[in-house]
Amino acid sequence: MLWAVANVGMIGGAFGLLALDVARPRWLAVLGAAINILGNLIRIVASALIIAGVGADVYTPVVLSSMPLMMFGMGALGAATLLGLALLLVTVVAGVAAILSGERQAAEGYAPRWLRAS
Repeated sequence: MLWAVANVGMIGGAFGLLALDVARPRWLAVLGAAINILGNLIRIVASALIIAGVGADVYTPVVLSSMPLMMFGMGALGAATLLGLALLLVTVVAGVAAILSGERQAAEGYAPRWLRAS
């Protein structure tokens, strides 16, 4: 029973990473999350089979089939998230460096009032 609840939490984690909308490329993140969620759903079915008291010869293949789905799905989602965060970091560092060196200025009329010269 605890395994089933833990897998529900892992499904929430995959949805949470997607909701952050940081992962790039987006298609890789969605594909990875879908594969991971499928693996977790299969694992929940395996937990139900264990609770139902079926033999190990029935639920063992179900558990084994869920493992690669969970691993590859979260691997793809994690790689896309790390790539997205790296791109975000590069953008922020480049923007800060340009501001500090004075090379980046806001277009006339688009800067907040408190930044405009009086």
